[in-house]
Amino acid sequence: MGFTNPAAYGLLADTFSPFQRSTVNSLYSSGVYLGGGLASISALLVAKAGWRVTCVVVGVLALCASANMMITSADPRILPTETNNRPKGAAASVIEILTKKPVAYLFMGSALRFCAGFGIGVWAAPYFRQTFPEFAAEYAVTNAFVVGVGGLVSSLVGGRLADRLAESSLGASARAWVVAASCILAVPAWLAVIGAGTFQAAMTFLFVEYLVAEMWFGPTISILQSCVGPSQRGTAQGLFSVLVTVGNIAPVAIGAALSKGVSLGSALSLTIPCFYTLAAVFFLVTGFELRGHGKKS
Repeated sequence: MGFTNPAAYGLLADTFSPFQRSTVNSLYSSGVYLGGGLASISALLVAKAGWRVTCVVVGVLALCASANMMITSADPRILPTETNNRPKGAAASVIEILTKKPVAYLFMGSALRFCAGFGIGVWAAPYFRQTFPEFAAEYAVTNAFVVGVGGLVSSLVGGRLADRLAESSLGASARAWVVAASCILAVPAWLAVIGAGTFQAAMTFLFVEYLVAEMWFGPTISILQSCVGPSQRGTAQGLFSVLVTVGNIAPVAIGAALSKGVSLGSALSLTIPCFYTLAAVFFLVTGFELRGHGKKS
């Protein structure tokens, strides 16, 4: 993904209009949730045919998808209004991208949002095993549904909603505010997961959390694409991908808290809402910085 995402998102930005980008970016990123659901199917194949056969099958499917991409995709023409953006040196491009205020705030919000996502991704399973040990088998299947369906629906709805609102008088700010609202709504949903007294209630709230929390990615990428020129989109997307590394700090920090005697439930009920809330603040500031930008005439 570190190699494909910058090129893929750049291709999408060059192919679709600014008022479609949140939708198409969300559609592309929703593959993560679909892949998570399909992973459960691959586990069944491993059990029947072994991991070697499974890897070969997945590899062949990936090669077929790549071949189809090469055959059917054309290099889109850059719009005439954007042809004056000549490529710059790598260092100059990085500095120019990072010194744009909307991009800087967007990156800070995204880093914190990654922290929340990775914190849940790493520690939710241990929390459920610890809290509801008798439902270990049910958790694996139910979580696949929660991630696959909840994440997919949330991603698509978030992208479409952001595009629709961006077409109004709100302009590009609407995308940032959709992302901020997503983070804010995720806080009570996650606290409900931790506070649930039964496995069924906890998984229901986790599904709700995914439905509201995963609307953020497509609109965020769309904002980034609108803030930089075509010649800088690959670099900007690469910088955005680096934020994944920052997000990985959160699970480590939570693990460090556990080693100090903090309970897992307490750690998750404190850190995840804090990450979501701080991310929402930076996304809101991004929205204010984007006021008047990208309004449909």
